[in-house]
Amino acid sequence: MRIAIVGASISGVNAADAIRAEAHDAEVVLFDKSVSMPYDRPALSKGFLSSDPDLDIVSLRDDGHFAKNRYSLRLASEVVHLDRDSLSLTLADGVPTAPFDALILATGCRANVPFHDYQKMNAHMLRTDEDAARLRLELRSDRRIVIIGGGFVGLEVAAIAALRGMQVTVIHRSPLPLAHVLGDGAAEWLIARHRRAGVRFVHGTALSLDHIGGQFAVNLADSSTVPYDVAVIGVGVSPDTDWLRGSGVHTADGVVCDRYLSSTRPGVFAAGDVASWSRDDRNHAVRIEHFDTAGRQGAVAGRNAVRWLLGASMEEFSTVPYLWSDQFDLKIQVVGTVESYAVARVMASSASSLIVEYRSKAGERVAFVGVNAPARVMKARRAMGVDFAS
Repeated sequence: MRIAIVGASISGVNAADAIRAEAHDAEVVLFDKSVSMPYDRPALSKGFLSSDPDLDIVSLRDDGHFAKNRYSLRLASEVVHLDRDSLSLTLADGVPTAPFDALILATGCRANVPFHDYQKMNAHMLRTDEDAARLRLELRSDRRIVIIGGGFVGLEVAAIAALRGMQVTVIHRSPLPLAHVLGDGAAEWLIARHRRAGVRFVHGTALSLDHIGGQFAVNLADSSTVPYDVAVIGVGVSPDTDWLRGSGVHTADGVVCDRYLSSTRPGVFAAGDVASWSRDDRNHAVRIEHFDTAGRQGAVAGRNAVRWLLGASMEEFSTVPYLWSDQFDLKIQVVGTVESYAVARVMASSASSLIVEYRSKAGERVAFVGVNAPARVMKARRAMGVDFAS
C-alpha cells in the first residue's frame, strides 16, 4: 500500500500519522515545496513574529518523528501535475513518480498578490517561515507600517507592531474588520482595543503601491495616499489547485469533496484549506481556513484513504469550526460561525475580556466568542458537540 500526501503542513502530517495508525506497513510519502521541516503556520503572525530574532519556528513534530514512523519526507519537492490516467505525480524537475495507490491533497492556499513587484516597494506577504523572518527584521519603533487587509493575520501583525512602538495603519475594505467572523459587537470591541493602542484604521481600497518624493505610499481608490516605511499585504488567499488542471480532479474554490473528503477521482482525498467538502445531503460545500479544522480533516482523510484501499467503511467528516487569535494581551477564541445568527447576547464585557453568545432564530447556539475566557470557550465548544481530544 503506497500513499502519497502532497503538502506537509498540519493536515498532511496528521494524515500521515493516521495512515500509520491504520496501516503499520503502508509506504507513506510526503511531498512539500518548502525546504523547512513541517512547522506551525499560525505561529508566524503570533509568537514567532514577536519573539527574539534568534528563536526558531515551532515544528509540528520533533526531529525523530518522521524517521521513527518510516515516512519518506521529500522537502523542496514541488508537485506540478497529477497524471489523468494513474496516480502518478510529476515534480518541478519534470520527473514523474511511480503510481501511488491513493493520494491525499493537502496543498493549502496561496496568498493573493494584488500588486506587481510589491517586494520593490518594501511590502511583505506573510505565508511562510521565510516571509515571517524577513518581516520580523522590519518591525522597529522608528518606522511606519501599513497593513493592507483587516483579517486576523493583519490585525495580529498590527498588534505586534503597535507594541513595538510603530505607527500602524490598517487599510480595510469591509466597513468593520472581522465582523463576518466575530459579529458586529465583538468586532467593534476589538477594534476599539486596537485604537487605544494607537492603531489607525482607514476604510478604503488600496489600488497600488508607489514611491514618490523619497517615500513609499499606498494609493487608495479615493485618490488619497497613506505613506509608509514597511507594508504588509494580507488580502486573502486562494486554494492551491492550479497544478490539478487536466488531472480529472474537479475543483471549484478548492478540491471538491464529499462528506468522506473523497474527491471526484477515486482514491484521491483532500484535507485542510484546499478541501471544499459537502456537509449534508444538499451538497452545500464549505471550505474552512482554520488550523483546527485542517488538522482534523487530515486525520480523517488519512484513515479514509486506507479504508478505501481495504474496501472498508469510511468515516464522515464533521466539525464545529474553531479558531483563535492572539492580539495584545487578548486570547480571542471563536466557536461556530456567526453567519446565521439572529440574536447576540453579551454575557460578560470588560476592558480585557468579552463573552458573546450567538443564537439562530430557532434559538440554537450557532457561535460563541470568548476573549480571555478559555474555560468558558471550552465549555461552549463541548456543548456544541466538539470533543477536544478528537
